Amino acid sequence: MMDVQGKMRVLTNLKTGEKIFLDPTNPKVANLLKRLEKFVSLICLLGAMFMASPVFAVDVVMGAGGNLAFEPNEITISTGDVLHFVNEALYAS
Repeated sequence: MMDVQGKMRVLTNLKTGEKIFLDPTNPKVANLLKRLEKFVSLICLLGAMFMASPVFAVDVVMGAGGNLAFEPNEITISTGDVLHFVNEALYAS
C-alpha cells in the first residue's frame, strides 16, 4: 500500500505492517516509483480484461434438412452463454 505523507512516499508491508519511507526527490527513488505505478496500472488493466468473460452464442437448428431433430444433438454451455433456436423447416400452423 502506498500513502503520501508530505513529499515522502510510504510503502507498507501488508503482512508485517512495516513502513518504508521513500524520498521522491531522489532520482533513483522517483524512477522506481514511476515504474511501480506503471506496473500496478498494467496489472489492474490486465486483471479487468481477463475477468470480463466473453459471451459465446450457440445456434441450435430445429428441423434441419426436413428432419424433426435438433442440430447439433448435444451442446455444452456455461452461465451467461447465449443459446439461439433457429426454426429452419418447422413452421407453426
